[in-house]
Amino acid sequence: MAPNLTDDVSQVVVLLEANPYFWGSKALASSDQAALASQGGLTFETFFQHVLLFVNCVLLLNHSNRIVIIATGASTCAFLYDSNPSEGAANNKNGSKGSNRHPELRSTVITQAMQEFVQKEEEAAQGAPQSLEVPNSNLSGALSMALCYIQRVFRGPLPHPQPRILCLQGSPDAPQQ
Repeated sequence: MAPNLTDDVSQVVVLLEANPYFWGSKALASSDQAALASQGGLTFETFFQHVLLFVNCVLLLNHSNRIVIIATGASTCAFLYDSNPSEGAANNKNGSKGSNRHPELRSTVITQAMQEFVQKEEEAAQGAPQSLEVPNSNLSGALSMALCYIQRVFRGPLPHPQPRILCLQGSPDAPQQ
């Protein structure tokens, strides 16, 4: 009897903090990139490259695995990438049918979507009043989006992948959320 390959299929939703206030304050704290790296600090570029590596590894483990990336910022959160070919075209304006199979193209699509998200966050920050405190990321909104997406997958056709949420957050928790 052949093993059931759908048992190992995962749906990983990655909540990725892209709060420009948080990453900007880390960069200001140590303006020298070499000093930041020697102190064990992490730049946003390095962090993002590690996330792309993780995404590619998950998709290589099983070609049926699915990845969704949701960016969370200080004012908003947004879908960046969906590896599911049928869902990706509807939800991801940057999605292309071949982006799930080619890691270089997938990385380019995710990077471009992240750049657009960060640009929108920075534009929104310019109109906001300045304070000394770093605004918290919209983690509750991103978690809501992730749970709604997983629920939509479960309402779809069988078989259902094993859902997982990976939250990558560096800013302090916000009890008011």
